[in-house]
Amino acid sequence: MLGLGWGSSGWGASGWGAPTLSDQLAILSAVAIRENCVRLTFNLILAYTDVRGLVDAADPDNYVIEPVEGTIGEDGLPPRPVFLVLVDQVKQPEVNGKAIDVWLDRRLSPYPAQYRVRCVRSVAANGAQLS
Repeated sequence: MLGLGWGSSGWGASGWGAPTLSDQLAILSAVAIRENCVRLTFNLILAYTDVRGLVDAADPDNYVIEPVEGTIGEDGLPPRPVFLVLVDQVKQPEVNGKAIDVWLDRRLSPYPAQYRVRCVRSVAANGAQLS
């Protein structure tokens, strides 16, 4: 039992009262489902009202998809910049409000070019902030 601090045992990875992944909004996956659409899946249900307020998940300004420097696509070119034009809530029961499709102004560069996804302002429906 020596060396075990609060939360470092089998009862949890964080101490009592410390935030856990379920207390904060986080992107679990980002998958290109079309040449110009990326599906973002979160750990919590998003605050999606389609009003596009400051923290509304429907606002394209809340996300950034940027090329990863140094990666090259199958066409031999670096990844092209893309801009978000539309965010649509995924209406499939198995994702239960935790996924959105982010539509882009152009196609992503071909594999193995890489992109980085950042979420800058959205919150969960329960008010949980981004981690």
